[in-house]
Amino acid sequence: MDPAVDVGALVEIDDGEDIEAYAYGAASAVSYGLPVLRATSPLGAALKGKQAGDTVTFQAPGGLRTVRIVRHVSTPMQDRASLEQASAEAEPHPQVVAQSVTVIVNDEDAYWDWLKLNPNGSVVRPPKSRSDNAMLHRSDCMHIADPSPNFTYTTGKKYKVCAVNRSSAEKYAKAQRWSLVSCECM
Repeated sequence: MDPAVDVGALVEIDDGEDIEAYAYGAASAVSYGLPVLRATSPLGAALKGKQAGDTVTFQAPGGLRTVRIVRHVSTPMQDRASLEQASAEAEPHPQVVAQSVTVIVNDEDAYWDWLKLNPNGSVVRPPKSRSDNAMLHRSDCMHIADPSPNFTYTTGKKYKVCAVNRSSAEKYAKAQRWSLVSCECM
């Protein structure tokens, strides 16, 4: 029997449109070069203890969503304790930290905080489908920083890849095998 998803695992999920990879449960897992999926988030809580092939349903801001675990790889046991401690000690908005790339999912407050703290940063809008391009923006671009109360940037299936500079954003997109197009703001 395969081990269950636990803190420190690398997890790939399929939402029916795209397959996305995450480092599960700890801010220190960003060393894998993947977005961090917090164990306390709705999706993170639904995945805990599940195995490859399992399907989970969770409450997202846009309503119920269902995803299938494509595969996961657990970290060695000696790493797990330090990852669990890092996860427990993380701040409420762990995305707003000094690191080169931050993926913000379902957290509008953290997104706006990141934009304020990184006025010279770059933001990538991930591709909407496998055939779509990712779009690179400056952090002050009106396309990704319109404060309209009727629009969200990180809820439902939307998320943002925030990078302290263009080079980091481009490297992240390349690692994800995304075709990256620059907005006119760049």
